[in-house]
Amino acid sequence: MQLPILLAAVGPLTLDPRRPDLDQLTEIMKITGTPTQEFIVKLQSQDAKNYIKRLPKVQKKDLHVLFTDVNPDAISLLERMLVLDPEKRVSAAEALALPFFTEFREPEEETEAQPYDHSLDNADLPLEQWKRHTFTEILTFQPSSSLPVHRSTYGSIQHKRGTHHNHHEDRLWGFECKNTFDSSPDCHWTYYVNDFDQEFSFECPSNYVLSGMESYHENKHEDRRWKFYCCRINNFCNSNCQWTPYVNNFDETFDFYVPTQNYLVGTGSYHNNHH
Repeated sequence: MQLPILLAAVGPLTLDPRRPDLDQLTEIMKITGTPTQEFIVKLQSQDAKNYIKRLPKVQKKDLHVLFTDVNPDAISLLERMLVLDPEKRVSAAEALALPFFTEFREPEEETEAQPYDHSLDNADLPLEQWKRHTFTEILTFQPSSSLPVHRSTYGSIQHKRGTHHNHHEDRLWGFECKNTFDSSPDCHWTYYVNDFDQEFSFECPSNYVLSGMESYHENKHEDRRWKFYCCRINNFCNSNCQWTPYVNNFDETFDFYVPTQNYLVGTGSYHNNHH
């Protein structure tokens, strides 16, 4: 219940969820005032209508007087929540857009939940079918995950491919390497080169090529952080390099092959929360 939680946060008034509903309603109406006739006629229960009509008339309290030391933005939110008529009460989405929540939320990182499927709630199914439904649900769950290390001891990356999955808001990645070194080269891993939701462009140092990549995915941001494995190649200079255009659009599968007589020395990306 929204009301007791917010009231407890902004002032001394206490609503105990364990008390009977009618007691709760009486306490609420000491603040909101007696409901109007417009609200009463909407009630489906005749008992509820009769109960409210018998109550003494009470005027709405001024919340700014009731809670003198409370943030005015919290009072504004509370006034819009303390409306008995659900058709006029602020919705959760509308409430989050009010000034009280401005410093606490990051709208660009919010994702809209998919509608809940009620079709199975009251279904009368055999036990084996319930087991299959449960097993299917387990298979479709994907927590935050890491991309295993992809690196080559004697090679450099020549092929990258990625397939996007809308349900998981992540990509399945694949890498292939080509023989590049005659002996074990001098290599090093970078630190993670980006934060979540951050655009990045990474290049290995001069005389190094890209031989491995590692990342992990975070469901909250629906994005990945990356680090890279660079290996030194003799008699090679990567000062004369060119960036390709972006090789894919959002949600699009891509296959990128490094051209013959070229080496992959860098990569870049940017994230869009709407995709």
